[in-house]
Amino acid sequence: SSRELEEELDAELAKMQEKLAESTAANAALSAQLETIGPQLTSLEASLTESRQKLKEEQKLRRAAEQAQDEADQRLREMEQYQQNLREECDFVHEELAFKENELDESKMELEVEKQRLQDELTAVREA
Repeated sequence: SSRELEEELDAELAKMQEKLAESTAANAALSAQLETIGPQLTSLEASLTESRQKLKEEQKLRRAAEQAQDEADQRLREMEQYQQNLREECDFVHEELAFKENELDESKMELEVEKQRLQDELTAVREA
């Protein structure tokens, strides 16, 4: 029965050698994949770093653009308010001018009436 034991051990040894060969082949295949994947991984990491940097720059540019837009909007509101104030001032000046023109017309009429009265008095004094 030592013979049977030897045959069993030989059979088991053969199985183990076969498994070892399979594992060695699988290990070699994985090593080859790792050698292929390593540079790809390095390349992807570099791309990721570059993409993150571009993202930061674009975020910075976007914030700057948003700030510039906010400032432009603020200037526009200020200009619109300034324009509104000028319109109101212009309307006030026009009203004031129209009032002064009416006063001037009234004064001219009063002076014309006074002039006519004085001329009539002068004529009356000369005829008398």
